[in-house]
Formats: sequence, structure tokens, C-alpha cells
Amino acid sequence: MLCTGCDSLRRINMKNDTADTVQITWHTVKDSIGFNPFVLNNSDELKFTIPPRANNEIKLSFGSGNWTEETVQHLMKYLLSLEIQSPKKQSTFSSPKEISEFLLAHRKGIGSKRIEITVTE
Repeated sequence: MLCTGCDSLRRINMKNDTADTVQITWHTVKDSIGFNPFVLNNSDELKFTIPPRANNEIKLSFGSGNWTEETVQHLMKYLLSLEIQSPKKQSTFSSPKEISEFLLAHRKGIGSKRIEITVTE
């Protein structure tokens, strides 16, 4: 029971540590709408505009558990690309391999409970 009570949510946290507004866009597989954990509406694009300073962090929850390699690979069937844009830099990950390597490299916390995407200058 203690382990179940301690089981925190698996998250992807997106944070803006710049002086400018940034955008993080997840492009999803169109046929996965309705089953895709990234779909919040009927769009195949999930775009977050994150301002500097106050309210500069967005947290997405993906249920309980850890971000294992298998869990990240499971997400790849839903994603086409990931774009991170700021006025000074743009990063695009356009293949499942690029996206999964990026996400795996940004796992944090005890047991890899979260993936942190922090945009810096």
C-alpha cells in the first residue's frame, strides 16, 4: 500500500527560462486521434506558447509509472515530430529515433518519473 501511495504521476514538464516567449509543438499521427495521449482536441498538432517569467511552465500528465525506454517507445507510434522554438533558436526532432533519444536524455527524478524540457538562452 505504501508503494501505491508513493507512485507519482509520469509527467512531461515544459519550461521557459528565457526572456522571450517560446513555443513547443507536438505533431501527432492523424489516425491516432482518440487514442493519442497528446490529443486534447481534434487537431493533430498540440502547440504550447509559453511566456517568460510568470506562468512559464506547463505540465502534462501521462498516468502513473516511470518513463522507461519501453514507455517512451510506446509514445513514438503517436508522434510525428517535436518542435521547440524561441526567437534565438529552433530545434526540430522529426523522426521517432530523434524524438525518443531527446526524451530519454531529458528524464529526471527518482525512477525517471518526469521528462523536463527547459528552453534556455
